[in-house]
Amino acid sequence: MPVVPRVYSDCHDRHLWPKIDAPVFLFMRPESASGLYWSIRGTVLCGRHAKDVEDARWAAEEWQPLPESSQGLQHYQCQRCSPDGIALADSRARSRQSNGK
Repeated sequence: MPVVPRVYSDCHDRHLWPKIDAPVFLFMRPESASGLYWSIRGTVLCGRHAKDVEDARWAAEEWQPLPESSQGLQHYQCQRCSPDGIALADSRARSRQSNGK
């Protein structure tokens, strides 16, 4: 969990603030049951890659957890994990692969 620096009344004490190596997120990042997140721009990322989205972008693009119910005929995948960089995987192709056809 990131350490948030204490607010000092004297700005000259700024050198006493603890160094923060990890980014501090101002917005709550809700857990995603599907493991994926999407933005209003249509970008889909897994939890690992969604952590890289800066707070300003997270708010501006209205990122939300991708509901499990959205994984129907259209199967969503992380665009950064996907070899082709596409958010949608053809579920019929996936079905053929899993059935060995």
